[in-house]
Amino acid sequence: MAPLSRRVRIEIELLSRFFVNRTFDHQGHKVYWTSAKKLQADIFEARAKNNLDILFKKILSAKLWIYDDFGVVSYPREIAEEVFDLLDRRKHSSAMILTSNREVKEWCQVFPDAVLANAAIDRMFEHAIVHVFKGKSYRLKGKIVEKCRSLLRSDIFSLNDPSQTTPEHG
Repeated sequence: MAPLSRRVRIEIELLSRFFVNRTFDHQGHKVYWTSAKKLQADIFEARAKNNLDILFKKILSAKLWIYDDFGVVSYPREIAEEVFDLLDRRKHSSAMILTSNREVKEWCQVFPDAVLANAAIDRMFEHAIVHVFKGKSYRLKGKIVEKCRSLLRSDIFSLNDPSQTTPEHG
């Protein structure tokens, strides 16, 4: 078993390679990447076409499952049951990297009832190594400041600026 710091570096290296190339075929290992919202859409589509088994085979054949933005969308019962089935079936066959901006105590809100939520979350944490990254979001870094600047440059705020008054407003 590799030391924890080495595992973190390996996971970060795997993620970096995957996201830069959008495919990861290192030593023949398959990676399945999805966001919570995309997984929901994929399950809806597969159910409508009656080929859920093909989607599951694709997901479960990967040695690494990257499940991004967990908790962004809440699942209706039929999707929640399929997500639970996926989590239950993959727990001993592949690794999973799950990202979420929500605290674990909020994850129950993703599922339609407490029993299903607890069972799914139990599958996620079985044999898990949890890494909590604290700090400011890189996605938001600069976005709020830029939004404020763009608002200040807009006509909405220029009406309150005495140097910008027009004959109708002044």
